[in-house]
This record gives sequence, structure tokens and C-alpha cells, in this order.
Amino acid sequence: MRNLIICCLLFSFMGCFPLIQSFENAYVPAYYNKYDDLIPADESKIFSDYTSLVTLREDGIYIERKFYPDSRTEIAYQEYKDKELNSAHGKSMKWSDYGVLTNESNFSDGKKVGLEKNYQYKTGKLISKGEYSDNEKQGIWTYYIDGRLQEEIAYLAGKKEGNFVVYNDEGELAAKGTYTQDSLIESNIFLAGDWGSHRTMEDVDEKLPLFGDGCPELSEYQEKKKCSETKMLQFIYKNLRYPSSARENDLQGMAIAKFVVDSEGQVMDIDVVKGLCDDIRNEVSRVIYMMPSWVPGEKDGKKVKVLYTLPVRFKLEG
Repeated sequence: MRNLIICCLLFSFMGCFPLIQSFENAYVPAYYNKYDDLIPADESKIFSDYTSLVTLREDGIYIERKFYPDSRTEIAYQEYKDKELNSAHGKSMKWSDYGVLTNESNFSDGKKVGLEKNYQYKTGKLISKGEYSDNEKQGIWTYYIDGRLQEEIAYLAGKKEGNFVVYNDEGELAAKGTYTQDSLIESNIFLAGDWGSHRTMEDVDEKLPLFGDGCPELSEYQEKKKCSETKMLQFIYKNLRYPSSARENDLQGMAIAKFVVDSEGQVMDIDVVKGLCDDIRNEVSRVIYMMPSWVPGEKDGKKVKVLYTLPVRFKLEG
């Protein structure tokens, strides 16, 4: 199954910007004390709104926490060295809406440094790990599927540079190649028990699913793909509604959904992995359920199922 982030929808409505724009703002909303009981003893409250809490620790570090408001589940933790929260400095952690740890990383003077680990949003299994230096990937990064090592890629100054290897389900070497400055220079797939019978990864013929009828009036696949993506955005924009509860609480941000287009073009396994709140989660799910059948994806001429990731941004504008 192939993973793909297909598009990012900017969804804007007239409204108000967050009620509290700075720590010094005198306005106190009704939900200002929503997370007070979650403040550790060595921290003092600086600011709070419907989904976040900012505190000052005794050692002078500012901490911003984000929450899924309906359950008060913590979904983000970030340390800063400044009151304005402009310079991340120290530990950073993220959790899914289900409360499962999805990311561990570190910052120094606003830049990501050191070891980063990413985890599957439901199972908590490791999906990638590697080092950052001065906000750029560095050295060997490893990637996993269901806890199993899938790929190793070398990075230099944030770009793929050097050798990579891919492993099959049995942990055996399945492919290898070389990158230079993010460009694929050489690649080979292991076939028939040895490297003597191989083909390049570019030889693999893959076609992604196409939304709806797949724009049959066009002949070239890339044209169909672009047209299909435009039609999907139009469909979502036409049918998506900004929940009133989210507007009333000035709730903005990116919702992320995953769904599968199966080998018959049916949309299935819809999962809103980041919902912002229950009403936004339900709205995104509702619209995806309304999608028509797709033209299924293909790999080497065979119809296959494809996993999509769909980010949808909800934004209030004044």
C-alpha cells in the first residue's frame, strides 16, 4: 500500500481571530481555567485559551501545551526560552488525539537538534528515527512499518545524499541505490534471488487513483491527475462546513484524515487522525464519506489500494 499526502485545503470563513492575542491582554474568556488542574507544582500559569496552556517553570523555561478540548487530552508539549514563544529551546513532544505519543524531538535556539523519533498514531510503534543538526536531517535515518525496519537513507545538510537500502517483510535486502542532493542517481530492485536479474525502481509503473470519473476527457495521465485533484478540492470546498462550536471558541488549525481507495475505487477505512475537536472531526469524516467512487490506482498494470492523507485547514478570518 502506498502512502501519499495528496493535498492541503485552506478553508476560510469570516469570523474573529483568537480572543487573546498576547499574555498581557486583559480579556478573560469563560474557558480560561479549563486546564488549571493540569499545571505541575513547579510551574505558574501565564496564559490559557480553549486549546492551549502556557506556563513558566521555576528554571525560567516557558512551556506551551496543546490539548484536544473535548477530552482535555494533551497533544503537544514545547519548551521555549522566551515569553513570546518565538524560540523553541528544549524538549518537544506530540501525541495523537488518542493520547498516543507520536513525536519526540529537541530544539536549541529555535532549531531542531539531536535525535528525533516518530511513532504510529494508534499503536505507538516506531516509524522513523534519526538525527538533526541545525534544523536539518543529518546522517542515517531509519524507517519502519509496523515496527519492522523498512528503509535506511543517508542525509547530509537536510538532503538525501549517499546510499539507501530497502528491506522486505522478511528483513532481507530488497532494493538499493544512491542519492545526490535529493536526486536519485542509481536504483536497483532485487529480483529472482540475485542482483543479476534486476530492474531500476524507475521501471515500476505506478498510477495513483483519480477522484470521481478521473477526467476522461483528457488523454495524458498527469493531466488527469491534476484535473482529478482540482475536482476533489472543489468537492470538499463545496460540502465542508465550519462547525459553529469551533467558530464560537475561535478554534482554528489543521485537521488530518487518512482513507483508503481500494482496488475497485471505493473509499474505505476513513480515519480522522487529527480532529482539533469532535465537531471538526465529525465534519471532515462526513464529507469524505460523501465522496464518489474513484478510478482505482495501478501498479505494474494491476489495480491496487492506496492510502491517502488529506490535510484540511480550518481558519477564521476577520
